[in-house]
Amino acid sequence: MKQSPTEIPAVAEKIIQWYDKSGRHLPWRELRNPYAIWLSEVILQQTRVEQGRSYWERFLQELPTVEDLAAASDTQIKGLWSGLGYYRRADLLHRGAKQIARTGWPQGTKEWLEVPGIGPYTAAALASIVDGEVVPALDGNAFRVYSRLADWSEPIETSRSKAFIYSLALNFVHPKRPGDFNQAVMDLAQALCTPKKPKCNECPVQELCDARSAGSAELRPV
Repeated sequence: MKQSPTEIPAVAEKIIQWYDKSGRHLPWRELRNPYAIWLSEVILQQTRVEQGRSYWERFLQELPTVEDLAAASDTQIKGLWSGLGYYRRADLLHRGAKQIARTGWPQGTKEWLEVPGIGPYTAAALASIVDGEVVPALDGNAFRVYSRLADWSEPIETSRSKAFIYSLALNFVHPKRPGDFNQAVMDLAQALCTPKKPKCNECPVQELCDARSAGSAELRPV
């Protein structure tokens, strides 16, 4: 992205300002409870927010702490999970709860990656939200936003592209609100920076987006 280092914080600030006004109001975002946040991230893997929310509420009602979840039977957990699909997630959730109950809550991306069922994106998301670690959470939505900001024209799945996007995103993460920033990028991707027909004219960083300037937004990512 053709910007000087002094302009990079402006990108983070504009996205955060948009998020404060237009971000989705989700119940787990109002909490500082690591159990509730971790549970939401696991449930929302491969599940729409509209569907996952009721399951999240049900789990918290019946198993309000990670210790309760760890002590629950497989039958109870599978019953609570019934209808969500990808049932291996329920098994990994149970294993993760047992590990956390035994060793305590992880601190930072590296430790979150050691929890069963937690991959790179979820680990970074949890580390930024729960622990305040300044780290980008990169999934397909985030890759789309960052590749457009930089008008990155190489195939996004290559190791070179992933390294570039990570480096770019790391410079963009809001240093004081990393968790909110990562969630803001997700909301921006779903509300405005959509795969097709992105709403560039409504985007808070439209003036700083190289793909918009080049007219190539719908061609990114490759």
